[in-house]
Amino acid sequence: MFNQGYGMPQGQGMPQMGMGMQQPMGMGMGMAQQGMNMGMGMAQQGMNMMGGMMGQVDPMAMARFNALDSDHSGSITVQEIQKAYQQFKFSAQSAKLLLQAVSDKTFIDAQTFPIFDQYIMSFYNVFMQCSMGQQTIQAPQVQQAVMMLNFKVEQPTLMALVQKYDADKRGVEFGEFMSICAYLLITSKLMTKFDQKNAGVLTLDMNGLQALGLWFL
Repeated sequence: MFNQGYGMPQGQGMPQMGMGMQQPMGMGMGMAQQGMNMGMGMAQQGMNMMGGMMGQVDPMAMARFNALDSDHSGSITVQEIQKAYQQFKFSAQSAKLLLQAVSDKTFIDAQTFPIFDQYIMSFYNVFMQCSMGQQTIQAPQVQQAVMMLNFKVEQPTLMALVQKYDADKRGVEFGEFMSICAYLLITSKLMTKFDQKNAGVLTLDMNGLQALGLWFL
């Protein structure tokens, strides 16, 4: 399933990726409109998909990964990813946040790349639907977008995230929206990691708090 990105809205063109990368196959508008199983379950879903990929990497994804891995080291940096997706105009920091959400590594390898790519495609698809083709969205559209992605977040928290990541206060660009989504993925991942009793509540001692804080440095 990793060779398939989410389809673009009708009338919206997918930017061409750099460095020889090909546009993923579309899955149609219905996926985003129905909402994707993200939120609390999305981090676990991502880990399950990552586990299923071990030993069986999609050939198309591997070809795209190899095109980026020019030194054949078996890994690519977030800076290289930023350049490869330069038409999406997201920062290296946004890419780093998304990497934290999908992997415990500081680089992207062949197993990490397909799910990393799929998240970017799904975020971009929803962003373009909510922006109606514009370069930015406002707070109400951000709320609509995260609802379409089925993230669970209270409105005051979401508005605080908009204030944090909308650096120039001119509207949320895609890279800033990607950071918001990556942050929500990270918190979902941490909830899964630390809430071992699945109670929906975190109880941390000092060591736990220090370990938790490392994710946001």
